Amino acid sequence: MHSKINQKKGVILWDIDGTIISPVRKNVKSPHLNTVVKNGIKPNMKSKSLIGSTDYEVLVELTNNYDGINKFLMLRKCFEDLDQESLIVYDKEAFELCLGISEALIETKKLGWDNGVLTGNTDKRLSVKISNYLVSFNSDLFFGCKFGDSREKITERASAVLKSKGLNKVLIVGDTPRDISVAKKFDFQVVSVATGKFSVE
Repeated sequence: MHSKINQKKGVILWDIDGTIISPVRKNVKSPHLNTVVKNGIKPNMKSKSLIGSTDYEVLVELTNNYDGINKFLMLRKCFEDLDQESLIVYDKEAFELCLGISEALIETKKLGWDNGVLTGNTDKRLSVKISNYLVSFNSDLFFGCKFGDSREKITERASAVLKSKGLNKVLIVGDTPRDISVAKKFDFQVVSVATGKFSVE
C-alpha cells in the first residue's frame, strides 16, 4: 500500500462490501450477531434493512431491545469486540474480489487517480478485508467507522481531510442508495454499482 498522496491526482473512494468484495459463501456467520450474543444480549431480529449501515449502526439496531443499565458502555464493549469476532468468522476464503475490480484499480492508477476507501466497516475490519488482496490502495485515504459513526459522519470526516489536503476531485463508488445519497449530500461525484440488490433506478 502506498502512503504518500500525490496532490495532482484525483481521488476515488471505494465502498468495500458489494463494491470491492463479495462473500463467497452465503452461510458466513454475522460477526455483529455473534458479538451481541457473546455479550449476553438477545439480539433484535426485527430490525429494518441494515444494508448501507455502518458497523456502529448495525450494533445499535441489534441491541435495540436491551433494557439493562448503561447502554452506552454495553455498545462500546460490543463495538470493541466486533473486530476480534470478525477475525474469527472471516478467513481469506470468505470473500472474493468483485468482477472487474482488479482491472479497474489498475486502470484508474494509470489515469492518475488515487484509490482510497470509504466504508461503514471499522478501521480494523477495513484493513483486514483489504489486506487479503494484492490490490493497490492509498492507506492515507482510508475512512472507516469509529464508535458512534453514521455514514454521514464518516463522509463528513473524509470531506474535511480531503479539503485540507487540497484534494477536490473526488469520486465515490458504492452499491447502495445510501452510499449515493450521502455522497451527493457532500457534493461528491458518484459512480453507482448495480449488484442486483437494488434497481438501477
